[in-house]
Amino acid sequence: MVAQVLTKPDPAAQAAVPGAKRIPFSEVYATPKTRSFLGRAYDANDYVYLGFMGLIHTLALLAPFTFSWANLGLFLGLYFVTGCLGITLSFHRQLSHKAFVTPKWLEYGLAYCGVLSGQGDPMMWVSHHKYHHLHTDTPLDTHSIYEGFWWSHMGWLFDHKVTHERAGDRSNVSDMEAQPYYRWLRATYPWHIVAQFAALYALGGVGAVVWGGALRLCWVYHITWFVNSATHSWGYQPFDSGDCSRNNW
Repeated sequence: MVAQVLTKPDPAAQAAVPGAKRIPFSEVYATPKTRSFLGRAYDANDYVYLGFMGLIHTLALLAPFTFSWANLGLFLGLYFVTGCLGITLSFHRQLSHKAFVTPKWLEYGLAYCGVLSGQGDPMMWVSHHKYHHLHTDTPLDTHSIYEGFWWSHMGWLFDHKVTHERAGDRSNVSDMEAQPYYRWLRATYPWHIVAQFAALYALGGVGAVVWGGALRLCWVYHITWFVNSATHSWGYQPFDSGDCSRNNW
């Protein structure tokens, strides 16, 4: 699977598939392969993800009732640390695309910022992203837009069986597997999420948990997921890439 490359789907042929529906205001026609919620099988991982996402999105709704300038500052500061430094700079540019090299202490520190974003341990995130680039918008893409906006945005998270079939082989991150630090983060990942919420509560009570934890996680999640969904639906393509990726502000 790691080295397998599929031909990109033809947009016109995709539009002609029985049951294909056009994503509003887009040129993309999608054919969902998995039911969003009802009428489908779930495994233990799916229930964990559904429960966690439901919990933090519910907690985020408490933001208007727990607002303070200190909590807003906490939200913005942790967004920069986890979203900008952790996901964009570390997980994406450095670890996935090898865009730059730093001393190991700095690489590991930035990677830990990514762990606090709640998007999985570094090896899982990087492996999934490499598969996405290898298989962009093909049937092997973990979050192909051709399977619907919801699927590409976050629906794929709740179907562990399909995601594991497409991106379960971690041999594409063997360089990270060889480093004890990344293996340790993988083995202990859930505890880092628990520890950050405990630290937030100790720092500022429920308000800090809501603004620095739940609301900030939701914000970073959806910014990341819109790269999978919105920028494969709407925008412009100055070059024919063969897939649905687009430039979008």
